[in-house]
This record gives sequence, structure tokens and C-alpha cells, in this order.
Amino acid sequence: MTSVRAAPPATPDGTGLVFAGPPPPPRRPRNLGGAVLGLLLVLFCATTVAVITSNAGHRRLVVVVARTVKMGATIGTGDLAEARVAADPSVHAIAASELGHLVGRVAAVTLVNGTLVTPAELETGPFVAAGSSVVGLNVKLGFAPAGLRPGAPVRLVLAQPATSSASAVAPSSPAVLAGQATVFDVTSTPDGQGQIVSVVVDDASAPAVAAAGAMGTVSVILLGGSR
Repeated sequence: MTSVRAAPPATPDGTGLVFAGPPPPPRRPRNLGGAVLGLLLVLFCATTVAVITSNAGHRRLVVVVARTVKMGATIGTGDLAEARVAADPSVHAIAASELGHLVGRVAAVTLVNGTLVTPAELETGPFVAAGSSVVGLNVKLGFAPAGLRPGAPVRLVLAQPATSSASAVAPSSPAVLAGQATVFDVTSTPDGQGQIVSVVVDDASAPAVAAAGAMGTVSVILLGGSR
């Protein structure tokens, strides 16, 4: 039996040699420095986002006003409360742990319900200076201007008592009880026919002002320069 050997495939040069093709291109060296830099950039961005998100959601437990407190009034139990808020660090809010120490303090300004309490809004010493007194006046309708507010400068004069006599004539120059006083507080009377106006006066004027105020014969004049 005769075997037949297959001839090698013909090649362009006729030598019968088989070529596998051109050699593969050389591999480029990896840029390790660029890879490390890219990884660090990703980590930096992730950390920055995490810090910003954490700060935005950081909330502090602070003291807030639960019930409006007028300027000059003493803070009582129930006027303040605790709340967790995201306050800016530049806002000097009072920590909730100090809440118990604020009861009995005096409001330097009107504390509005729902607002933060800051140290600047509280009196650091006695609200009424030495040598002054707070006197309550039973002021009838028409004996004081509308819109009296705590802190307003006023003058107190002795009003003409009401009389049914037709011959009664108002004095030409009413007696001045206090040339300079400051409104401490204003509240309406229970019957709605007047106001209880508490004023700060000097100790020397306090007895006469108190006597006239109890009789309802004080007229309150709002001085210029007030708001």
C-alpha cells in the first residue's frame, strides 16, 4: 500500500515555509503614578461629600422660646423648651443643659415664641437699677397713648379727677409726677376699660406716683425719640 504525503501549502516566495504572521506589538508599561493619583482623587471627593453631608445634618440640642416673654419680664417655668436644630456655629445659642439656670432670669428684649435664646437676650444684672423703683399705674382709657411698649420713655402727670360738676375746670398746668420714666410692662385690665402700666421711676418720685396710680389719676405721655 502506497501512502501519499500532502504537499505543504504554497507560499508567495515558493519556499514552502509557513509564517505565523507579524509579531504582536510590545506591551506599554502601566502608569502606576496616574492610577494612584486617580484613586486619591476619588477618595478625596468621597471624603469631602461625607463631611459636607455630616455637617449639614449635624443638629444641636439648644434652648428655644416656648412662650413669648416680654422685655423686662422674669422667665418662668414653661417659657423655655429644648429643641434639636441645625444652627450655624456663629449663632451663640444656649445649650439645652443650661435650661434650668435660665428660669428666674430677666429678658433684656422680648423673647418671641419659637426663636433661639442667646446670652445677649438675657439681663446680666438687675433690670431695675439701684435708686429706681417699679410702680404700677391703673391707667384709664384715654389717659395713655395707644401702642405703649416696654422700654418706651414717658412722662407722668397728675390728671384731673373725673367729676360731674359742670364748674370743674382742668388745671392750666398739671402737676408733673415724673418728668422721665420708662415703661416696664403693659397689660390690659380684666374689664378691658383701661391698662395696668408698670413704670420705672426714681425712688423720690415713687410714693407720689404710686398714690396717684392707685386712684387712676395719672396720665401717661409718650416722649419723642421712642419707637
